[in-house]
Amino acid sequence: MPRIYVIHENDAWVEPLRAAFAELDLPYAEWFVADGTLDLGSVPPEGVFYNRMSASSHTRGHRYAAELTGGILAWLEAHGRRVINNGRALALEISKIAQYAELARRGIRVPYTIAAVDIALERFDAVEQAYACSTASKRSNAMSTAARSRIPSTA
Repeated sequence: MPRIYVIHENDAWVEPLRAAFAELDLPYAEWFVADGTLDLGSVPPEGVFYNRMSASSHTRGHRYAAELTGGILAWLEAHGRRVINNGRALALEISKIAQYAELARRGIRVPYTIAAVDIALERFDAVEQAYACSTASKRSNAMSTAARSRIPSTA
């Protein structure tokens, strides 16, 4: 039985896995990636790599954990290792834009959306007008919760 490597940055999320692996007597190791280095010249161990990284890692003080994990997953995949929740899954996890693009590519309808990052309200209004989308309901759908929380109410 190959060793299972659990890639994570949140011990609480691994607790159920630890219990299940122990109950099933499965060989496993944890790879905590809140920070660290990766020797790209080395060869990863044989085994199955289970990615449990989350886009919310920064909320636990692990600002670059997702980026480091992305590099680790690319390294593992380049060496032909089996990765559960691979680099593509992580890319979708950390980008709402990528999620919507993938859903649309597969014929799944998504809400009308204007993607914005740290954009001033005036610039957002200009983009909104350019797309002829000036109703309040569409604005609500287009702006992320985080962006709306920084904009004072005009009501």
